[in-house]
Amino acid sequence: MGKVDEPGQIIGYLGIQRDVTERKLAEQALRSAEANFRSIFENATVGIYQSTLDGRFLRVNQVMAHIFGYNSPQEMVDDIISIEKQYYVDPADRREFTRLMIEHGQVHEFNSMNYRKDGSHIHVQESARAVKDQHGNIQYYEGFVTDITARKHAEESLRESESRFRYMADTTPVMVWMADADAMCNYFNKRWLDFTGRTMEQESGYGWMDGVHPDDREHCVDIYTNAVKARREFKMEFRLRSADDRYRWLLDHGVPRFSMDGEFFGFIGSCFDISDLKQAEDELSRANASLTIAHRDLEKSLLHEQVLARTDGLTGLYNYRYFFELASYEFEASDRYQRPLSIIIFDTDHLKQVNDTLGHLAGDRMLITVAKTASSQIRSVDSLARYGGDEFVILLPQTTEQMAFSIAERIRENVAALRMETEKGPLSVTLSLGVAGMSRDPVDESIEQVVQRADKALYAAKQAGRNRTELFTAE
Repeated sequence: MGKVDEPGQIIGYLGIQRDVTERKLAEQALRSAEANFRSIFENATVGIYQSTLDGRFLRVNQVMAHIFGYNSPQEMVDDIISIEKQYYVDPADRREFTRLMIEHGQVHEFNSMNYRKDGSHIHVQESARAVKDQHGNIQYYEGFVTDITARKHAEESLRESESRFRYMADTTPVMVWMADADAMCNYFNKRWLDFTGRTMEQESGYGWMDGVHPDDREHCVDIYTNAVKARREFKMEFRLRSADDRYRWLLDHGVPRFSMDGEFFGFIGSCFDISDLKQAEDELSRANASLTIAHRDLEKSLLHEQVLARTDGLTGLYNYRYFFELASYEFEASDRYQRPLSIIIFDTDHLKQVNDTLGHLAGDRMLITVAKTASSQIRSVDSLARYGGDEFVILLPQTTEQMAFSIAERIRENVAALRMETEKGPLSVTLSLGVAGMSRDPVDESIEQVVQRADKALYAAKQAGRNRTELFTAE
């Protein structure tokens, strides 16, 4: 029966009931905590374990078993042979892990090489702590394990790739540079540093610009800045100071770098020394310039020779030979298209008396004056030539005999009106002219036949008293 206290209240039973209730609540909280722990333990995405001091597993979750190649957590716990043979952790890593645990009671992110059930090795990252009793003695270890084998392989591949790249970059005969996304250069290969005679620290950032020729700096900055903004490849030529303090021409080819996700993270570039090529181009350019000048001089010389070969040295008119080249061409055209064609032949009357009285220089001046006067009376399509001595001949395409006669009379009248001043007073001359047209009946076979008839008409003009024009008529 419960103890009665004044004023008659029982308190003993109430104390017992309170103890029972608190114990049940504690047990319920413990079961809830254990359930929560078990849920976390079994559903965690990392390996979780509890082990003895000698490395025997007391408890592991499914992820832990899977990492080490077991079908179930129980199979891993029961595999005593693997523990004895130290299949799990590399001996050197085990000793380091144990040392850290004894000294500090815990280990954070410890990387080690481990072995799976089948003997293949894996890399794991582990965080663990020692669980101690109330006296400070270690009872067991518990920790978390993450399989980092793929990451390790990726890091090794990256290191190997970087090693290969640096070997290739340092042994290539090409100058190589690299820049970050901020356009600051952070790497130059051995070839570049040997070329400039500077260190990586001196060249890094924009230090390499110190060696660029002052006349090329603005050009380089513009091209490089625009390429970085547009994230596109570029090519440019510039001069860079070499270790022997000479400027050498470089051809720089930069290419943007992108990650697998398409993120831009800088440029890689290669430079070739093109100084010899530039020098060859300059020499070739100078040679071409000299050749162009020589070619132009040659063309002028040839043109001059052609002019000399075609013209009369005194009057500047066509000479006899070239006249007949032109006349033959026009004769064939007139014959083909049934067009008229006429010839005028004339000479100065009594030029011999001028030569005998005033000298040959005066006679030459008179011939030149006659040639200019006759030229002023004909068309651009007509051809006036010195036939020989004081004789001249005119080719008139698409011109009838009557039209040619009128032209001849105009020339005669203009020459007769000339007055050339000499030391013995004014001098004048007259002309005798013969005109003939191309014949259709009978048909002329060559231009020479037309010229011969015009020459006969000229002879008739002289016989008739000179200073006159005669049109050829058949006898």
